[in-house]
Amino acid sequence: MYIFRRNQRVMAVLLSLVMVFSLAVTDVHAITTSVGTITLKSYNVPSTIDLGKSFSIKGKIKAKTKIKKVEIGIYNPKVSKWKYKYTKSGINKKTFSIKKADSKLKFGNLRAGTYYYRIYVQLKGKKKKRVLSQRFTVVDNRAETIALSVAESPNITLSGVRAPGTYQCGKVFNTTGVVSSSSKINKVEVGIVFAPTNKWTDYKYTASASTYNYDLSVIASRLRFDLLPGGNYRYRMYLHTDKGVVIAFNKEFTVLPSAKPKAAVNWAIRIANDDSFTYGEKPIANQQGCFFCGNNDRKVTAAIKKKMEEPERYEKTYVCLTFVGAAYAHGAGDPEILKACQKRYMTMYETNDNFRKFSCWMKIGACKDLTVNDLQPGDVIIKWSDHNDNNGHVCMYIGGNDLVESSGGGWGANSIAVKRDAVAKRLASLSSSSKNYVMRYRLP
Repeated sequence: MYIFRRNQRVMAVLLSLVMVFSLAVTDVHAITTSVGTITLKSYNVPSTIDLGKSFSIKGKIKAKTKIKKVEIGIYNPKVSKWKYKYTKSGINKKTFSIKKADSKLKFGNLRAGTYYYRIYVQLKGKKKKRVLSQRFTVVDNRAETIALSVAESPNITLSGVRAPGTYQCGKVFNTTGVVSSSSKINKVEVGIVFAPTNKWTDYKYTASASTYNYDLSVIASRLRFDLLPGGNYRYRMYLHTDKGVVIAFNKEFTVLPSAKPKAAVNWAIRIANDDSFTYGEKPIANQQGCFFCGNNDRKVTAAIKKKMEEPERYEKTYVCLTFVGAAYAHGAGDPEILKACQKRYMTMYETNDNFRKFSCWMKIGACKDLTVNDLQPGDVIIKWSDHNDNNGHVCMYIGGNDLVESSGGGWGANSIAVKRDAVAKRLASLSSSSKNYVMRYRLP
């Protein structure tokens, strides 16, 4: 009987926590967008949905010519398949109600993870066209609460607590407000979580306490929101109280990316399309340094000189890591990386800290924790051997499912090239080791 009553109290507390702290569905109304001659009017899109919570779609598809077929559904990028899909053929009208697909798209049955809400339209005499692809996340806050909570949980109140919302990379956000508990707070854990991996970033603060009211202003200098790269995050806090551990808040926010990664991508693509730049054998390419930094002060050994059949061509060679480093030095104009490029610090003969040692980079996760949908143009994918840090490879994601890299040997015209539809396969091949990771540029 005691166990039964205790379990009743547990469930009651957990349900109340879920109701209080669950993230609301983002339901944006009256959105209108056009793709060619096709217009979506007054439609809504999901953004973040609590596990088990439903979402009803609506809106209207309008076209200047008759619609032959529509496909509306929820796409799972991890398995590259539709999870739920509604298809209607033979419409033969210029308008179609999106609401007709609502009963087929069971948002409430989705597991926690990232999905896409997509709409395809085919007009008579035309090929099928994707007119909407909205990414959204299903969050299992309840499961996290169940794992952390105990039989009896304190009442939590928030006073003046605010979350960042959406802001441009580099903007300062200071934590404010007071978190109060009906039970004494013995310890706090507060910080920033990278949403795609649900793991803490570099910015987390843990402290012992003995209070009923915790002032968040004391941690403002520890949580550097201004140093986060573009991406989706959660501002999260755990309270360890006399009654157990609870989530005080778990607010999602978005950082808009810097323009510099895109500039680095454009530079890298330009060099890849210039066949006078090629991959070089590592000893020679590292001795020569970066073509754009000049090599007059480079000390080339006699052994290296002997191997250089065409020394002038080696001036325009890059190994994989120096190529990506040069893209950010000369394309993005980062002063810290430029200095390293000029001094030949971006070489394959150091350790796998080649990128971590720069303040402008942040590791967003191991390759095994990420999909191509979690990446942004300019992200650097790094592979390191488990036994030898000199044996690795570096490439740059440029958008879509494409990457650009310097690879192979000799002076082949395609040794520095854009590789189409290669990123998802690359991430999958690197999924087994935590030493394979992704770095993201984080300065404005």
